[in-house]
Amino acid sequence: MDNVSFSNSNSASNINTPAALIKGITESSIGYPGNRNACATSQNLLGPPCIRFTTSSTAVSAGPVSIVGSVQINGFAMQGGSPSYQFDDLPWINSGGNQNSVTGIATVRFIDGLREIGKGPFLRLAGTGTTGSFLVQVLG
Repeated sequence: MDNVSFSNSNSASNINTPAALIKGITESSIGYPGNRNACATSQNLLGPPCIRFTTSSTAVSAGPVSIVGSVQINGFAMQGGSPSYQFDDLPWINSGGNQNSVTGIATVRFIDGLREIGKGPFLRLAGTGTTGSFLVQVLG
């Protein structure tokens, strides 16, 4: 993806709806170094993540499932959101999937990011398959 923007309504009615929902990618790059990508969502204390990486549920796949393999996220300006990014295996676990069927996260790199008006953590990990390597390199 190159020069992308994700956004959703700033209404409190979108309390659990992320601006972008990405399921089970293996290898990807979102943006290129030097890009100015954007993600904006509601600015509530318990607001949704701007970008949520997650698994599919047992209704879609019999397993094994993956949250994300290796991904590099370049140049995002994050506005609002409780966490800017969320990585979880909740659809799989909550629909009765076996936690041993979740492939862990390989590497996630955040390069040249900027965060404004965040109401919670920059990064939220939830579930059993969220172990992995995270590199955060922000603008100075």
